[in-house]
Amino acid sequence: MITRRDIPPGSLVCFKANRAAEIARRLGLNVSDVRQIGVLVAFDHFGRVNPDKGDPLVLWAGEKKPARMAGSALEIVS
Repeated sequence: MITRRDIPPGSLVCFKANRAAEIARRLGLNVSDVRQIGVLVAFDHFGRVNPDKGDPLVLWAGEKKPARMAGSALEIVS
């Protein structure tokens, strides 16, 4: 799971292979269509008790607004 200590904003992320395959099957797409790269914009502020908690906000290619993602579904590209 990606936490604030693992990755700084501006880093590149993508879906883990198993998560990408699951999404592709559900949407009827190829896995390569789902494994696009996004930019980590920030973390949301739901981790008031533990500052490492909170979901990453990722801006995907072609999107205008960041999406809240599960940190366990993402892997760091760079």
